Amino acid sequence: MLRTLKLVVQNCLVLILLVVVCEAGASAIRALFDSSKARQADQEMIRPEGLDPGAFSQFVKEQNGAWRFKWTSYAYWRRVPMSGKYVNVDANGLRRTWNPSPLAPRHVRVFVFGGSTMWGTGSRDDYTIASQLSKTLAKSFGSGVEVVNFGESGYVQTQELITLLKEIQRGNVPDLAVFYDGYNDVFSAFQNSQAGLPQNEQNRVREFNLLQSGPHFYAEWARQSSLFWLVSGAAGHVGWLRRFAPQPKQTGAASQADVSSPKLTSDALAVYGANLRMLQSIAAQYHIRTFHFWQPTVYSKEQKSPEEKGLANQDPSFAEFYLMAMEQLKDSPFQGISSFHDLTHAFDGRPERIFIDTMHVSESGNEHIAGLIESNIAGAVSQMAQSPRVAEAAGHAK
Repeated sequence: MLRTLKLVVQNCLVLILLVVVCEAGASAIRALFDSSKARQADQEMIRPEGLDPGAFSQFVKEQNGAWRFKWTSYAYWRRVPMSGKYVNVDANGLRRTWNPSPLAPRHVRVFVFGGSTMWGTGSRDDYTIASQLSKTLAKSFGSGVEVVNFGESGYVQTQELITLLKEIQRGNVPDLAVFYDGYNDVFSAFQNSQAGLPQNEQNRVREFNLLQSGPHFYAEWARQSSLFWLVSGAAGHVGWLRRFAPQPKQTGAASQADVSSPKLTSDALAVYGANLRMLQSIAAQYHIRTFHFWQPTVYSKEQKSPEEKGLANQDPSFAEFYLMAMEQLKDSPFQGISSFHDLTHAFDGRPERIFIDTMHVSESGNEHIAGLIESNIAGAVSQMAQSPRVAEAAGHAK
């Protein structure tokens, strides 16, 4: 009996050691793979004019370093603070924005919301859409306007609405609120096979259930291991192993039926429209002027550069899905709302490369978008600058 027990213990130790060694090897392979992907992504970024290769390398390093998040109630995530030469995030998780300094005692406060395009992926602090908008407004209003960037990677419009509500709750009420989005709302519907959810919702479900029971915990631990990543990756690419590859759940990606059906895209637009109406009601209650801009993407750009053609063809299923949504957007009820502006074709007539990927644009692209936004909100900014509310707020600030 003792001999049998000893043999069992020895075999268990050998098995554990084997798993540890395999996990270490898989981790090394995964690190190399991630490093290779990161280098490829870096090469695809557009180097801003006037930025030498060394400075560009530093900028890319800071962009990658900013990819760290912390939990925030209701909205799910927000970036952790970081300090760099080109990329800075403050203690509240907000990207630094260029603003006139010092600001006028009586100034208009503009909050801008959106996903990673508004946060500024691929752009330095002073060249994000928010910063470019602030610079453009400064030309007309001097130091009388402040722009605050609440954009965050992956956010859908509902998360932006919640973010604004949280700011209002603590008394941080803007004069104008600008929403720049659309892509993430459509992609989330495609990814989750359901409209109105944040991206990667299934991950949040797993995380919530993680500690509910032992099996959940160990299953998730195994799923997060590098060994599982390596085996599942091999199973997905090596002939006879494919039958053993983990199959995605229906909630993880849109089925072919979803892609070919207009219902899911119309549901996504319906959620967007409902949020727009709720934001109008909130804005009326708190005397906020709201503006909504549907962002351009590489899919709808008429004259694409060779690089952009490659980007548009990377995922044919989603391209078809997104273009279906754009066709429905043309006839959507909120097209007639004065605060809604469709920038889908903002880059038509510009055959040069603008897009870094399917939705992020170069710094020159940000400048163009900021100019379009400014042209639509300048009248409201001018009115707000003369409003008693701004004067009262300035008096409290003294």
